[in-house]
Amino acid sequence: MEIGIRAGIAYYHAGLNSEERHYIETGFKNGALYALCATSTLAAGVNLPVRRVIINQPKVREEFLEKSQYLQMISRAGRAGYEDESITIVVEEYEERFREYKK
Repeated sequence: MEIGIRAGIAYYHAGLNSEERHYIETGFKNGALYALCATSTLAAGVNLPVRRVIINQPKVREEFLEKSQYLQMISRAGRAGYEDESITIVVEEYEERFREYKK
């Protein structure tokens, strides 16, 4: 992780301890980190200045994301006080399913 952090990139997942999470969250908020790769753990109430959310594999474990889970994940981008819009990029394979979620 240290090499990535020096390059401005980090990962975020449930296996990190509270000190590591705090370090990464603070670095991202302060602009020391500009890219964060994360599992669905990040959707659980962490408010960071995120501009884009890329959902590569829209599943939690083996289950496809429910609409509420998807909305929680994309709401990480464009949070009030950070960015003024949310941009979500979804791989083509899952595009139709996510179109249904917008309704």
